[in-house]
Amino acid sequence: RLTLTALPEGSPPAKPSGPERPSMLHLFEDWKRKQTRHRTVNAVEAAVMEFRELHGPLAVEDVTKGHAREYRDSLIARQLSKGTVENRLGFLATLVRHGMKEMVEHLGINPFERIEVTGAQGVRRPKDRRAYELGELNTLYASRLYTDGYRPDGQAVDAAYWAPLLGPFVGARIEEVCQLRVEDVQRVNGTWCIRICDLAPDQNVKTRGSFRRVPLHDVVIQSGFLLYAASMARACHERLFPTLSNENANRIYSNSVGKWFGRYLETIGLVDHRLDYHSFRYTFRQQASLCGIDNEVRDALTGHWLSNNDSGRTYMKAENRQYPFPMLVAAMKQLRYDELRMSHLFVDKPLAGVEEALVR
Repeated sequence: RLTLTALPEGSPPAKPSGPERPSMLHLFEDWKRKQTRHRTVNAVEAAVMEFRELHGPLAVEDVTKGHAREYRDSLIARQLSKGTVENRLGFLATLVRHGMKEMVEHLGINPFERIEVTGAQGVRRPKDRRAYELGELNTLYASRLYTDGYRPDGQAVDAAYWAPLLGPFVGARIEEVCQLRVEDVQRVNGTWCIRICDLAPDQNVKTRGSFRRVPLHDVVIQSGFLLYAASMARACHERLFPTLSNENANRIYSNSVGKWFGRYLETIGLVDHRLDYHSFRYTFRQQASLCGIDNEVRDALTGHWLSNNDSGRTYMKAENRQYPFPMLVAAMKQLRYDELRMSHLFVDKPLAGVEEALVR
């Protein structure tokens, strides 16, 4: 931490000199120490490096509104969307606000605040995803991944089999599946479920409402998912898909699976660019509605539920602020895909030895 020389009372604050004068990069390094979302850290770092490439290693106190506007103009010249330009200016404004608490507290203004963004393109349209048609799911589950023993080379291996199978029956985000630990496969009052959480240091959830337990659908159990989890437990693996690594730019376990799955869909004739792993969430939500599952329960299953009406619970940790589990169990029993052909994946004795391995 930088310290300033004490001045006589009433004197104007002196500016640090020489190498002690912090730049935007110094502010970023200090700010990121308490951050846990790697994607956010990477996005902020990218903005810092863009600004640095444009203006050099300026000391923060030398950065002016003019510098900020030049950075804005350079982003607009690259035809980035208005939202993207505003986000990147916001990242740098956040760093300066952070620095003004301790590192550059003598600053009078934040040069990145109140910078108008005009001339940029409109907000870029989000990817136009859609749900899978049941025929497309049947194509997937009749493909060589599920009939010929095919497994991709590299990290994906077992996750490539189980993540798409869980997709329409769990409705989880791909990272929520890929970061699962063996201990997250649980039995609660006789019902098997998976816990989607951030209790381990390498786990993350998107929002407060994303912490949840999702009861396992009977199709998932009949297909041998619990047998697989039990085999990982017996092998003393901590993570459900131990071959996956988060040693990548975004520090996520789903990196290789997501890339592989997009390519695999094309090889089996599902070439619509609107289909990817996240489409399973659309499928789950759509089918839940068709099966008469209440919207609030559906939101709880997919990680969108928050108890906003009970302010007395806001102090509680996420694992204790849960939607009533029996209602989730009842909803999962309602979920049906009658036209989905998956019986060829069912195994004999899908619960053999599972309790001994997973219930501790």
